[in-house]
Amino acid sequence: MKTPFLPFPRASLFGATLLLAGWVACAGEDAGPPPEFEIVSERESEPFPGVRIVEIETSAPQKVFAAFISLDEPSLRVDATEPTTRFVTVRDWAEENGALVAVNGDFMRYADGVPHLYGDAVGGGLRWPEVNTGRGGHYADGWFYRRYGWMAFGPYGVEFSATRYIKENRERFGAESGWRPEEVTSEIPEGTRALVSGFSQLVVEGKPIACEDPTAADCFPDRGDMRARHPRTAMGLSEDRRTFILVVVDGRSAESIGMYGVELAGLMSDLGAWTAINLDGGASSQMYVQGRGVINTPSAEPHRRVLNHWGVFPAD
Repeated sequence: MKTPFLPFPRASLFGATLLLAGWVACAGEDAGPPPEFEIVSERESEPFPGVRIVEIETSAPQKVFAAFISLDEPSLRVDATEPTTRFVTVRDWAEENGALVAVNGDFMRYADGVPHLYGDAVGGGLRWPEVNTGRGGHYADGWFYRRYGWMAFGPYGVEFSATRYIKENRERFGAESGWRPEEVTSEIPEGTRALVSGFSQLVVEGKPIACEDPTAADCFPDRGDMRARHPRTAMGLSEDRRTFILVVVDGRSAESIGMYGVELAGLMSDLGAWTAINLDGGASSQMYVQGRGVINTPSAEPHRRVLNHWGVFPAD
């Protein structure tokens, strides 16, 4: 029997308020009650078998777009961008490749004449060359070097690896699952078809990363821009590994102020993620749904071109 692909009690999300669970202090002190953002509207749809889209507006104001992908659904497959040096909008990549749902992927930059991601990447069963990723030693002096975590799909199902910060503090965070939880390594599972990286980690073993002050230097010390409100993109996975969760939050506008990292962590936990990782945000944050186009409002026009993407496709 298939389990529902909304892996949380409906009331935990669609009640009168959304409690951002990541607000309490990491050290366990009482930081007071979490902020309560009234949900002023919510809409959900099932545009394809095994795909549920949930759109939420809060009183903050914030606009949230979440895609829940059932990994039990045989008519679907998850893939990512094949090795490339071409920057492409989420819409263009999705339409060129026939994706049902797509979002932007990893952080990226163009340096020394080479476009590259901050982390590792695999798409269409092809691993990206070291020169176009952050795993290679030639970027060892980069502030982002080997800080990433990832989620991956292959014949083994779905796997994830925690970020460097979580692995180096695994006892504090209780990090016991995932790919080689005690080791920071560039090795990935054999046969990986698709892999996208990101950081910071948002949820560890079902617990959101939490800070007493979301703007303090010790809140997400591996990534400073987590301490300000921005548009956000994140990926998550349910505890039973049967639901893949992709989320975009609009920001930098009067209609949606974006989220602190700690707010995004609480949101991903509320949405049922057992593990979750932050992806590239800001103007890169884009969610596409076939038949509707880009359903959020990116903070740049024309839409930013990005280097890699997550996509949900009809099964071959």
